[in-house]
Amino acid sequence: MSGTDERMEQVQGRGCGVFFLAVPVVMILFVVINYAILAWYGLSEREAEGDAAILTYQGCEDAREVVQSRMNLMGFSGVVEEMEDTYFRVRMVMPEEERVADQLPQTLIIPGVFEVRDEAGEEVLLASEKVGAASPRLDLLMNMSLVVEIPDEDASALRERQQAAPQGQWSYWLDGVRISGQKHLKPVEGSELEVVPSIDDEQEKADRVAAWSVAVAHPLPCPVVWVSTERESKATAP
Repeated sequence: MSGTDERMEQVQGRGCGVFFLAVPVVMILFVVINYAILAWYGLSEREAEGDAAILTYQGCEDAREVVQSRMNLMGFSGVVEEMEDTYFRVRMVMPEEERVADQLPQTLIIPGVFEVRDEAGEEVLLASEKVGAASPRLDLLMNMSLVVEIPDEDASALRERQQAAPQGQWSYWLDGVRISGQKHLKPVEGSELEVVPSIDDEQEKADRVAAWSVAVAHPLPCPVVWVSTERESKATAP
């Protein structure tokens, strides 16, 4: 083989190596760009463009402020109005996407009682009253999770539990239903709990996490019942 041929093979080899090294970099950039696009759509607080609606509920007086806070957190402009007895109504513009609009009346009244329990679900390790902010998170692999902030001392207590029994795990509960779990081998980072729902369908997971984050961030002080929804000339009830 001539010297020229050897140099050509070396150049071609280096070219292939550079190509294979560039592939993961390009993939990461692609994911980051998609992440940014999704984040922009989720946080831009665009005005809703659906039907004007009146949602009627029944619940205690303190629930009104929580429902208003949930609407504000989701970026919807609306107002909560008093009615007779224990009824109140929400005047708002619904989101244009029908799937989201259909879920909204129930999303506003999810109780939002989040707890950390032992693996069997019998012992409460962290009560709902200790929970701070909550928000959805999308990682670089586009996996959706619910991030819950807790006090530093409670995070330390959970880490001590992990160290004492590395092979164990605990469970996450919302309104009396188990939604996920976490093995002790996955350490608690800072003062955050990352809840990955046990849901296979990605769209359903995204919808649930978005609704849960609003509910956990602003839990209801009492049960609230959705009575009806009036949208333009048609009325619906659960």
